[in-house]
Amino acid sequence: MKSEVGQTLIEVLVALTAAVIIIAAIVSASLNALTSSEFTRAQNTATQATQQGLEIIRNMRNENITSLSVANLPNDYYCLAKSCSALNKNISSCWQRTTSSCSQNVDTFVRQVTVLHGSADCNATPTPVGLPQGVLTGNVKITVTTSWYDSKCTDSSNTYCHSVVSSSCFSDFTVAPTP
Repeated sequence: MKSEVGQTLIEVLVALTAAVIIIAAIVSASLNALTSSEFTRAQNTATQATQQGLEIIRNMRNENITSLSVANLPNDYYCLAKSCSALNKNISSCWQRTTSSCSQNVDTFVRQVTVLHGSADCNATPTPVGLPQGVLTGNVKITVTTSWYDSKCTDSSNTYCHSVVSSSCFSDFTVAPTP
């Protein structure tokens, strides 16, 4: 009779061990799914902020073509805050020219705009015939980068280790419809 009790105790220990392993696997899978969903949510938010930045510049170009000139928007890096619905150089908290990186300006994200006039990537062309020379500057390449950090960012020199980058070429002339 004693040997039967011993076998039951071993069976209970084996069953408990198996249950602990199964529960640990379920918890691990749940934590991985949660981490993945948080990363995907952050990536989607960064993508929206990046697209919004390109749209702000596109609207600026559509409203006033000379706003993309070298005089108004020289080659450089700019910080574009969340509160901006248009580029307004008179609102320093909205649109700042920077020589280094931006700080958090879209909630926990950093949105930075790079402006490059006459980019070879954009097939820059001379000012079209009939338009005043020197007013327009050729195609402008705009790159918007939205970066963020999470627990996976361990490099102290690269705090914002995740980013979404989108570039677009903006022409600086309007095409009139032909009659």
